[in-house]
Amino acid sequence: TVSSLLNALETIAPARWAFDFDSVGLQVGSKNWPADKVLLSLDRSMAALDFAISTGHNVLLTHHPLFFHPLTRLDDSTYEGRFALKAVHHGISIIAAHTNWDAAPG
Repeated sequence: TVSSLLNALETIAPARWAFDFDSVGLQVGSKNWPADKVLLSLDRSMAALDFAISTGHNVLLTHHPLFFHPLTRLDDSTYEGRFALKAVHHGISIIAAHTNWDAAPG
């Protein structure tokens, strides 16, 4: 599950290591969703999401977060909204490991 993946990531790069301004962890989806096919991408590009969809991945783990600022709405008028809505429509969770990953040993 996504919860199990988040727990594993927490042992490698705990969220507490992220800079105060950063947004890490589960950004879209549910901790109860499956996480048996994970795609890793530097950026949260639409191309990465489309690839995840076309190859049957159910998690997109990105270095750069989709959301940096609190949402005021979630609709298709913004890139972030289109991305999140498309991910949910296809049952894909989005997880970010940014500055917490940068701070991880090794």
